[in-house]
Amino acid sequence: MQVEENERLPFWEMYFDGASSIRPVRPPNIARARAGIGLIFVAPEGGIMRFSFSLTEPRTNNEAEYEALLAGLEIAIDVRIQHLQIFGDSQLIINQFLGIYKIGKVELAHYHRRAFELLKQVPNVKIARVP
Repeated sequence: MQVEENERLPFWEMYFDGASSIRPVRPPNIARARAGIGLIFVAPEGGIMRFSFSLTEPRTNNEAEYEALLAGLEIAIDVRIQHLQIFGDSQLIINQFLGIYKIGKVELAHYHRRAFELLKQVPNVKIARVP
């Protein structure tokens, strides 16, 4: 069995997730949206970096997932990661990223474009969905 060159390269792993919730604030029972993202990077040697952020603006769950992906790519670029395996649990985001799903909501199109702009700065990237 022949192994491709990039299969032997040491890949970092990045796990991303985003979430949003709407809770009533008392008083006067006005709905308040909160969103946050989480990232875990695993170095080829096994070291771990964890990040979590609260988003300042309300976001949908899908927007929060994209925010997490973008933040992870920006961090990967900042620390000069060259080989990155990305894992996310959002079927929509992963499949849009892979070109399997079309972008049906205009609100997500700018996230998608930005992700591909950032990807140009990481030479070797793989992406997969995890349940």
